[in-house]
Amino acid sequence: MSGPGDERLSRQLTRLDVAGWSETDPGTLLLLRELTASGTPLALLSNAPGSFAREAERTRWAEHFRHMVFSADLGMAKPDEEIWRVLLERLDVSPEQCLFFDDREPNVAAARAAGLHARRWQGPEHAREELRSHGVLPATSGH
Repeated sequence: MSGPGDERLSRQLTRLDVAGWSETDPGTLLLLRELTASGTPLALLSNAPGSFAREAERTRWAEHFRHMVFSADLGMAKPDEEIWRVLLERLDVSPEQCLFFDDREPNVAAARAAGLHARRWQGPEHAREELRSHGVLPATSGH
């Protein structure tokens, strides 16, 4: 049996969980700002549960993303092959126009199978190198 206290505790635990995951590496924030300033359209595809998704939409880094797509809202998750079709439709782009980063190799492999350029996330400096090699950032961007 659950009561009002259980719901309140659940909300508090969700806020604490989100707060822990919402702290973003300063180098990553700098990269997001650099990409936003250059006019690069950014999208987020996350397997976050719905409660986390709603909190994530209110974080300071969320402003950098034109699209935030959460698996909880779609009823499917990475690496499901259907999620890539939905993502590309949302973004109104072809797969070869996307450079996708993820910290899980199965998601990277699935994105590649769907035709996206995909790389494993290894931190902001590695991402910056990949972005430069794909012509997203100039060879001599601010870093």
